[in-house]
Amino acid sequence: MGKFSHHKLQASISGFFFPIRQVLRLLSQKYFSTFLFLIIPIIFLLNVTVIHYSLGAFFMGRVDPEYFYMYNGIVLGAGNLSIQYYAHPGTPLHFLIATSSRIIDLFQPGDYMKSFVDDPEKYIHAANLFLNALITIVLFVCGLYAKKYSGSYLAGLLIQFFPFGSSALLSISGRLFPEALMIIPLLLISLMIIKYIYDNTDPAGYFIDIVLYGLIIGFGIACKLTFIPVILIPLVLLQISTRQKIRMVLYTILFFAIFAYPVVFNYDDFWRWVYGIFTHSGKYGGGEKNFIDFATVPDNLENLLKFNKELFTVALSSLVISGLYSIKYVKDKSLSNLKIRRAVYAVNISILVCIAFTLKHFELYYFMPFSIFKYLLILLSTLLILSYRKISGSRLLKTITVSSVSVLILFMTYGQVLQMRTDISYSNQRNIKLQQEYNKVIPLVENDRPIIIAGPYFGAPFIEFAHFNGFIMCSHLKGFFTSYLKEKYPYSYQYVTWSDKFDFWSDFVDFRQILDRTKSSFYVYIGKEMGNELPVIENRIWQVLDKNSVTKKVLYLDADTEEQLIEITINPKTL
Repeated sequence: MGKFSHHKLQASISGFFFPIRQVLRLLSQKYFSTFLFLIIPIIFLLNVTVIHYSLGAFFMGRVDPEYFYMYNGIVLGAGNLSIQYYAHPGTPLHFLIATSSRIIDLFQPGDYMKSFVDDPEKYIHAANLFLNALITIVLFVCGLYAKKYSGSYLAGLLIQFFPFGSSALLSISGRLFPEALMIIPLLLISLMIIKYIYDNTDPAGYFIDIVLYGLIIGFGIACKLTFIPVILIPLVLLQISTRQKIRMVLYTILFFAIFAYPVVFNYDDFWRWVYGIFTHSGKYGGGEKNFIDFATVPDNLENLLKFNKELFTVALSSLVISGLYSIKYVKDKSLSNLKIRRAVYAVNISILVCIAFTLKHFELYYFMPFSIFKYLLILLSTLLILSYRKISGSRLLKTITVSSVSVLILFMTYGQVLQMRTDISYSNQRNIKLQQEYNKVIPLVENDRPIIIAGPYFGAPFIEFAHFNGFIMCSHLKGFFTSYLKEKYPYSYQYVTWSDKFDFWSDFVDFRQILDRTKSSFYVYIGKEMGNELPVIENRIWQVLDKNSVTKKVLYLDADTEEQLIEITINPKTL
C-alpha cells in the first residue's frame, strides 16, 4: 500500500509539472535562436563601451571629429535642419547625435544648449552608446535573418562576428566616427548577399532587392564617400538587365540625396570640395593638381597590407578557391555554386576599388570598416567548399569543415581581442599622462584673468579649446551657442592663423581689448607642437605692451612637446 501511494504521489507530482515542462520545452524551441543570437551582440556592446571609456576625456586628446559632429548634431537636435558640417557628408551621424542628445536631455534640468555647453563629454558618451546600441540591434537582426535565409546557425553566428574582424574597427566603434556608423550598412549588404545566395527569386522579381540595395548603399555613402565602391557588389552580383542596374544606381543617388540632404542645398560648395579631392593629390582638395601622388603609393600600400594582412590573405584565398571551382564548372556544368562564386568576385572587386580610394588620400582608418569583409569571405569560401559533392555527401567531412572554420574564426577573433586589450592599455596610459598634465596646468590659471589659447587639432587641457573647434564648424549657425559660451568662458581667447586678431566666440578682438579686461596679469597657453606660434602671439602683444615693463613667467613647460603655460604680469604703471 505504501509503495502504491509512493508511485501515486510521484505520478501526481509528474502530472502537476507536466504542463510546466511542456511550456519550457516550447519556450526553449521558440526562443533558442533569440537567446543564441543575443550573445555576440551583447559582447560587442560591452567591449566597445569599455573601449569608449578607456579613451578618457575627449577634449584633452580627441577633439577631431567628435566635437565637429557634436556641435552640428546639437543644432540639429534644437530643430534647425541646416547642417553646416557636411563634407564627408556624415549626415546620418548628425541625426544619431541629435536623437541621443534629445534623449539624454530629457533627464537634464534646465536649458538644452546650456546643458551641452556645461558638459559636452556627457553628450559624447550618450551618442556613442546610442551608436553602438544600434549596431548591436543590427547584429542581432542579421544573425536571425542569416539563419533564416541559409538554415545554418554557422552563417547566423558568423555574420555577428564581422565587427570583431579587426581590433582597429572595434577601436573606432568607441568613438564618433562615420566609419563606425558604416558598420551598419556593411552588415546589411552582407545579409543581402546571403539572401541572394539562398533566394530562388527570378531576376525579373528583384525589384525589392534593387530598392533595398539603393537604400543601404545610399545610406552608407551619406556616412562617408569612401563607401562608393560598395555599389559594385550588387552590380557584379545580381544577374539583372542593364536597365535594372541603372535603376539601382538611380535609387542609390536618390537615397543618398535624402540621407545627405545638406549636400543638395549646398551643391556648389560640396561639388567644389569633391572635385578638388578627385583632381588634387593632397588631402581635402590640396596638393598638386593631379589625380594621385604615385611616389607615395608604395609606402602607403605597404602600410595598408601590413595592417590588413588577414583580410588580404583571406581575399586571395577566396579568389583561389572560387577560381578552382570555376575551372571545375567548365568541365562539370552541374555545379550549383555560381551565386557563391559571383559573391566572392563581387566582394573582392569592391575591396580592390576601396584600396584605390584609400591610396589616393591615405589614412588607415578610411579602410577600417571594410575589414568586415574578412569574415564574409571566409563564410563564402566555406559555402563553396561545402558545395563540393564529396564533402556535401559526407557528414564526417562536413563536420570537419565546419569545425575547422569555427576554430579558425575563434583563433582570428582571439588575436583581435588581444590586440584590443593592448590598445586599451595604451589608451589608459595616454589618458593618465593627459590627466596628469591637466592637473598640473589648470590649477595654475586664475578664472578671472584672460587666457590666450593656441592648441593643436587633437586637444588641450582647456575644454573651451574643444568647444571652439566644434563651434567654428557651425558656420553661420554659431549664434545658437554664442551667448552660452561667452557666459561660460568669459576670459578665453583663441589664437587663429587666419586673422591678426584673437577670436572671442566669433568676436574678433585685438590685444588692446584683451588688456582692458585685466589689471594684473594674463596667460598664454601654447599647446603641443605649437611652439612656432608663440613668437606670432608675442608680436601682437608687444605692439601694445612694452615687453621691458612686464614680468614673463613660464608656469608650465614640457620641452619635448613644446607645451607651455606663460603668465605675463603687468606693471601697474604701464596701464
